[in-house]
Amino acid sequence: HDRTQTWINGFVFNWIGSGDDMVKKIDLTNFEGTADKLGEQVFKQLIAPMLDEMKSQDPDSAKLFSFSILWLGLASYASQFEPEGAKKSINFTIDKFMSAFDEFNKKPS
Repeated sequence: HDRTQTWINGFVFNWIGSGDDMVKKIDLTNFEGTADKLGEQVFKQLIAPMLDEMKSQDPDSAKLFSFSILWLGLASYASQFEPEGAKKSINFTIDKFMSAFDEFNKKPS
């Protein structure tokens, strides 16, 4: 297969939910695509639903969960570089994120 493609096969994730649907099931079989698309699929199908559930039950837990995902993601990303390259890349990424965040949150005039 093309080296830009990645696959995850055969993983099913279960967690305890609330209300009528006590066990949530997320089927992660056959995720495929480029690395960025794979990351997006994992986020949309695994992390986002868990975050939504936490936010509905306990917003403080949702914030902690989000922070943990952010921290672990940054640490994983940084480990792909030598220390100086990691600092530069993370600072660049944060600057770009904050610019997009500010643009997204502009109030219409």
